[in-house]
Amino acid sequence: MKIAIFTLPLINNYGGILQAYAMQEALKSFGYEAKIFRLKNRRKYISMAFCKFLAAKIIKFKKYKNIKFQPVYLADTAKFISNNLNLTDDILELSNFNNVLEKEQFDAIVLGSDQVLRPRYWAFDDYETCLLQCDDKFKKIIYAGSFGSKQAENLEKLKSVFDKFKVVSVREKSGVELCKKHFGVEAKWVLDPTLLADKQIYEKFLCETKAENKIFAYILDSNEKTSQILREVSKRENLGVCEVNDKANRISIEKWISSIAKAKFVITDSFHGCVFSIIFNKPFFAFVNEARGNARLESLFEMFELSGRIINSSGDINLDKKIDYERVNQILLEQKEFSKNFIISNLEK
Repeated sequence: MKIAIFTLPLINNYGGILQAYAMQEALKSFGYEAKIFRLKNRRKYISMAFCKFLAAKIIKFKKYKNIKFQPVYLADTAKFISNNLNLTDDILELSNFNNVLEKEQFDAIVLGSDQVLRPRYWAFDDYETCLLQCDDKFKKIIYAGSFGSKQAENLEKLKSVFDKFKVVSVREKSGVELCKKHFGVEAKWVLDPTLLADKQIYEKFLCETKAENKIFAYILDSNEKTSQILREVSKRENLGVCEVNDKANRISIEKWISSIAKAKFVITDSFHGCVFSIIFNKPFFAFVNEARGNARLESLFEMFELSGRIINSSGDINLDKKIDYERVNQILLEQKEFSKNFIISNLEK
């Protein structure tokens, strides 16, 4: 069976790229051929990256005053995507999408993962129109779709999605209720693809990193409070800090994975920062990022019976609060089996 993966446009987000890669590899391990729709906007890559850089530099002038804009990270991202993702031809508009469907002769379409159920993040002019082209000749499922928060946005647009994709699974537990409440759909709660795939698919990327035996801080929305906490913990634990974000201070995807795998411990406000800490059985602590939605962290911690990970001050970061990774890994095995069965049973109907 040949399966198309319909996710968000792949730009420069570590988690967004890695979940697409993981979905591809998981499907391959189940015996399917998988290919990812290569959605691309003609206009937005460098300009969006440069705008993010400028915003970071203005807001955090002292911290970033000597940093210059280097689009090399976009080249690193493009190289990773080119080397590791099985992509269709570029899709710039609806006509390209239809050409790809005709050329590839897919048997099924998997929509997900990431925030595919949050229209503000679609970031592709013809995203909704392309979804509507996925007619009933394809087997169609949503896998680990995310609304991004505890509220569903733009219900009219989302209804068109659920009219096309009636077999649904979600990444957050709160998404189960949203699907039932707004769309009358009985959704299943499943693993993010990065957790569904085997750990070995990431281990091949491990390399040297400046974060080895240090505190690795992956903070998407850093501020004075998070910076102060990092300084206090660094001093108290007598450990250096390797801090990375998606704006002015980036590393390659390979080094990002390696930094989590080799750090002494991880501090993050990112869902996938927490996920990869779990994958590599690392101690980690998380800031709740209200602006980006906290449902995903709450859901992740509930699934894996994790407590004491949320931090509001440096005093909340206590390495004596050990994670029972024997229990976490057992839950992961059980959830992998459940999530795998959801995919296979619905694709083989």
